[in-house]
Amino acid sequence: MIGRVIAIKSFYFTLQTLYTYPENFRGYKVQAAANYSGFNLNVDAGFQYGTTNKTPEFMAKFPLGKVCIADV
Repeated sequence: MIGRVIAIKSFYFTLQTLYTYPENFRGYKVQAAANYSGFNLNVDAGFQYGTTNKTPEFMAKFPLGKVCIADV
């Protein structure tokens, strides 16, 4: 393969929002993986477990209503 150039493109992904509650170990795992991989991850600071995930807007996006979940 002398003289052959292989171009590798870098892709940067952005997860729009991660819906999780504080002290959720699954949310911590997602955040750690995102930081390690170079993903830009926003965490919804106003999320409240038991109220936010039961709203009609949340259920329209995520019918099961489970967290932690990422809106991509």
